[in-house]
Amino acid sequence: SNHGYWTHRLSDLLCALCENFYKRVSTERLKGIEPCVLKTDVEEFSRIMLPLALQGLYSKSASASLQSCTALKFLGMLDASNALPPLLDQVYQALTTLTEVHQTTSAMQALAAV
Repeated sequence: SNHGYWTHRLSDLLCALCENFYKRVSTERLKGIEPCVLKTDVEEFSRIMLPLALQGLYSKSASASLQSCTALKFLGMLDASNALPPLLDQVYQALTTLTEVHQTTSAMQALAAV
C-alpha cells in the first residue's frame, strides 16, 4: 500500500538486477567456460529476489507491476525449481480469492510473463 516517487526506482533496480544477473549466468553457460557464478549463487540470488518480485506484483503502479513480472521471468529462467512454485501458489490464491479480485489481473500478467 506504500507508494511514492521511490516505487519506480526500486522496481527498476529489481528488474535490472534480475536481468543483468541472468545475462551474466547465460553468457557463462553459452561460452562453456568455468562459471564464476555457481549454482548455489544462483539459488541464493533467487531466494533473495523472489519475495521482492512477488510483492511487487500487486503494486499500485502498473509499471512497477510489469517490472516485477519481468523480474519473475528472469528468475524463472535462472532457477525454475525454486522460483515457480511460490509464484504458482500466489497466482492460485489470487485467482480463487473472492475478496481481493484486483489481484487477478496481476496474477494473469505474471503467468503471461513467465
